[in-house]
Amino acid sequence: AEALAEQDKDKAIELYSKVIQLDECNAGAYNNRGALKAQLGNDDEAIEDFNKAIELEPKDAGAYNNRGNSKMRIGDINGALDDYNKAAELDPKEKGIYQNRARLKQQSKDYNGAIADYNQAIELDPKNAELYNNRGNAKADVLDIEGAMADYNKAIELNPNMPEIYYNRGQLYYNLHLYDKSLIDYNRGIELSPNNSGAYNNRADLYLKMGQLDNALDDINTAITLDPSSYVSYVTRGEIYQAREQYNDAICDFSKVISINSNIKDVYKYLSECYYRLLDKTSDEEKKKQYAALADANQKKYNEFDNKADK
Repeated sequence: AEALAEQDKDKAIELYSKVIQLDECNAGAYNNRGALKAQLGNDDEAIEDFNKAIELEPKDAGAYNNRGNSKMRIGDINGALDDYNKAAELDPKEKGIYQNRARLKQQSKDYNGAIADYNQAIELDPKNAELYNNRGNAKADVLDIEGAMADYNKAIELNPNMPEIYYNRGQLYYNLHLYDKSLIDYNRGIELSPNNSGAYNNRADLYLKMGQLDNALDDINTAITLDPSSYVSYVTRGEIYQAREQYNDAICDFSKVISINSNIKDVYKYLSECYYRLLDKTSDEEKKKQYAALADANQKKYNEFDNKADK
């Protein structure tokens, strides 16, 4: 069943179910079946299997770790943390447990806790580039810029062909306004993973900052082609159109963003700005009134977000 799991998970699940029918006390079969269900996105059913595995073998760290993963995916953060803690208590030498718990802590914005867990994982697996990359992200979140840069550099030293590292280091350079260095990293990341929509979006935003508007537009169009459902790319393209003074095109993109996600505050400000620019450009009095009304309406919508935050 383990060998089959790589090729046909549904068939492997059937085989584990037959094993369980023959031996209802086989904790490993429940754990393995649960892991396969989780890989297929059936976390609720997976948790039932992990519960049974733990009931039969309460000292199986792997079952607690697996259940923690499923609980994290369904949003049971406290339950996942309890499971990871128990798993680490049972098997303190398993780096994957610390890695998973660190991800959970990052998701919960406990960045220092995440860094402590990544430290543990790296001590157990000091040549794992992904661990350095992830710890770099956590350090960046607490504004330990020097530490984050050191981790990204170490990750690249260990695995120079991992595109995520270049994206992350490129973003760090971007935040430091070191745009030329950021561009080098974004280029390398895209070279390694040419179908990543988010990477093209980030480079388009960088080109926008650098005033290279044609390059920015080329990249953001590629990003949208790769993932037409990402509202982030429409925000970026709208900003590029604004910079090119193509205000009607910008309005179309910002309106598209709202149709996908109406809770993006800044889009209403951008729309207001576009309508004011159109107002300045027209001599048609009727259009002036229309643009002024639309500008004011979007500014009002933008202000409502601040009012909600104050309550």
